Amino acid sequence: MNFLLISLGSRGDINPFISVALALKKRGHNATIITSEVYEKLIADLGLPFISCARAEEYYQAINHPDCYNPKKNFKFLASLFKIESIKLLYDIIANFDPKNTVLVVPPLGVGARIAHEKLKFPLVSICLQPTGFWSSDKPSVFPTGNKILQKPPYLLRKFIYKMIDRYVIDRVLSPVINEFRFELGLPKIQKIFSEWSYSPQKVIGCFPDWFAQPAADWPANTILTGFVEYDEDRDQGLASEILDFLAAGEAPIIFTYGTFVTQGHHFFKTSIETARKLGRRCLILTQYPEQLPRLNSNEIHVSYVPLKKLLPHAAAIVHHGGIGTIAQSLAAALPQLIVPMAYDQPDNAFRLEKLGVSLTISPKKYSVDRAAKTLQKLLDSHEIKSQCLYYSKKIDFHQAEQRLCEAIEKDISSRH
Repeated sequence: MNFLLISLGSRGDINPFISVALALKKRGHNATIITSEVYEKLIADLGLPFISCARAEEYYQAINHPDCYNPKKNFKFLASLFKIESIKLLYDIIANFDPKNTVLVVPPLGVGARIAHEKLKFPLVSICLQPTGFWSSDKPSVFPTGNKILQKPPYLLRKFIYKMIDRYVIDRVLSPVINEFRFELGLPKIQKIFSEWSYSPQKVIGCFPDWFAQPAADWPANTILTGFVEYDEDRDQGLASEILDFLAAGEAPIIFTYGTFVTQGHHFFKTSIETARKLGRRCLILTQYPEQLPRLNSNEIHVSYVPLKKLLPHAAAIVHHGGIGTIAQSLAAALPQLIVPMAYDQPDNAFRLEKLGVSLTISPKKYSVDRAAKTLQKLLDSHEIKSQCLYYSKKIDFHQAEQRLCEAIEKDISSRH
């Protein structure tokens, strides 16, 4: 079989698809990654076929835009990037393949792929990397702003509110673009785009365990959960000598990272470094954009990119944005986490993680040196948090989750076609 794995976004969005593509390749399939040309070299170096569906300049324009990280404005900003040309491009790429032996693997709102499934009869698998990928009034997620207001009203009121959001916010923004292209293809008009239509009617897979998020009654009926899926670049290589030297020079450091997407984390990094100094702790700062950093001293080291799987066992704790990939890796390493969530799925991930008893959370607006130092010290001193970290680390098996995911795609999709 041919598998087209389609995703856009940060490394955290792309890495699980790379993991699945490599696993499918080992199982004798052809697996092609379709994403931004930013990742072309990364994917080509792994020996995987690559097709660009977005230009590099579009990626950098997006991550450098201030509204990209503003939880009150990023939906409108992302909607502005939602163009019919992008939908057509992805649809046309897919149309070059044979639907008789090709399966599409794509997140919700991979609109070009969803339409190709409907019009051209390509088998389709929807992949949700985090619980916020599911639209649910039964078990609502925390809003990107960090607001938990929709978890409080009774169910019927929540259901009504979600219906209004679906109709008057999401559909109002997305429907004109999607239905314009559907009209060109002779397809009927659709509504309830995110709550119903965007998911595959064949198979929906959540790439997280049920102890992280229990399935809701209003999730798609064809949903299965496989567990966290990881991919770490250079997973078979050791740490660079400068990192090993730093680690050997003193006590286990605290890791500070705000993900691979963030170019405007000046406040986070300045506050984090000052916090480590106040606590008298060594720290490792992980970012691909070092221009965000103040001047470092000998107890601090900057690294652009390093496989977390190799680094985390050497750390005392990690402070990060709450991306699902970093969460999964930190859980596997039994590492206490302090989450400073910005937007998107991060506040919901942070909420779920804290419920497990393995982390603490500070909102970006309240992330000051005094508060961070107090919270981080509490995290480092807590025997209960360390115990919970060890408990959940034993529940994670990345290889098993990867195999479950591959088997679900192969058995349920390929055989139906």
